Amino acid sequence: MALSSTQYREHLPIPALRGHVRVVWELSGPCDQPLPQRMVPDGAMSWWINFGAPLAWPDGDGSVPPGGTLFIGEIRRPFALSSSGALDVVGVSFWPGRARTFVDVPPRELVDRLSVDPPLAATLSRQLARSVNDADPGDRVALVQAALARALVAPRAPSGPVRRALELLERGAGTLRIATLADTVGLSPRQLERRFADEVGVAPKALASVLRFRRALDAMTSSRAEFATIARSCGYADQAHLVREFTRFTGSPPTRFLAEDAPRARAEWLRDPAS
Repeated sequence: MALSSTQYREHLPIPALRGHVRVVWELSGPCDQPLPQRMVPDGAMSWWINFGAPLAWPDGDGSVPPGGTLFIGEIRRPFALSSSGALDVVGVSFWPGRARTFVDVPPRELVDRLSVDPPLAATLSRQLARSVNDADPGDRVALVQAALARALVAPRAPSGPVRRALELLERGAGTLRIATLADTVGLSPRQLERRFADEVGVAPKALASVLRFRRALDAMTSSRAEFATIARSCGYADQAHLVREFTRFTGSPPTRFLAEDAPRARAEWLRDPAS
């Protein structure tokens, strides 16, 4: 599912959603070839609405038909998606830990899962069924954002300590030690782990590892720095540690991944890194 001929557009979330949604995006146009596209962890859950050709993942039996939706939980390993024709997708990428507001199951049940029948909150599902699927393409993004805003459920937002811990992890791109993080938010490491399991779905250490990996990946795709330099700046013990973690999250070592997959491994990467 090579994407070099597609159009990718990002939309800033409306003010009511900015604490929950990182970006709303659209991806449309032909696939250069119907080969599986590698997707890698990014520390967040995302939700796709498919208006184009069916989407499928070769390593499973799932498929997203035209008009269908896909919810991608917190993933900790690479997976592949393919398309049999033209792409036409509206996607929502949530900040880490913030998708909980919009789903009706505990976050831990969504880890490493691709859900074709997403467990969206009932209010959100009704809004989508009523307004988005038959809308004019130019209205889709506004309608999706409006449906998300109406579905906001305050009690499901992360608790104060977890929200603060997420902010610190994101600000430090996963480099803050978990013991220090727990102490800063007024919890023991074990208490913080339990809170994360309930409210985010994964342990703080697991999320920190993904955020650190994404920081390293951004550095690799936007600069010509040596891997050893990137490893130091991103909080890895050494270059070998970086390579091990990178391979775990992408399925291949950095040099090969950057040469073969990085430009097209996730829709958001179609944008100019400098923009």
